[in-house]
Amino acid sequence: MLNVLVSGGSRGLGLAMTRLLAANGYRVIAVARKSSDELEAAAAAARESHQGAIEFRACDLSEVAQIKPLVRSMRADFGPIYGLINNAGLGTGGLLSTMRDSEIDRLIRLNTISPIVLTKYVAR
Repeated sequence: MLNVLVSGGSRGLGLAMTRLLAANGYRVIAVARKSSDELEAAAAAARESHQGAIEFRACDLSEVAQIKPLVRSMRADFGPIYGLINNAGLGTGGLLSTMRDSEIDRLIRLNTISPIVLTKYVAR
């Protein structure tokens, strides 16, 4: 079974992609800060269908130093990673001019730096 990593795979668009990939026979490794009831239900449905699989790994991708060990552990547990969907992201309802510097830093790390670093380690 081919492995596909989906960041932000526990809800929204990432969860929809996770479900679709599993239904088409892929093992999806959903990465997010925390799981969701919907992701757990999708994983149970995938197990029952015997078509694909859904696994979950908790990781706050804004913590860039966690990415390399995360990818290593996924490779050790599941084998090569065939595909990557970088879906994790942080939105903001406020204006940049009113955001704290720490909020801007987290926004940049999660939306720009983390996807690049994740891609680097998955592609190796």
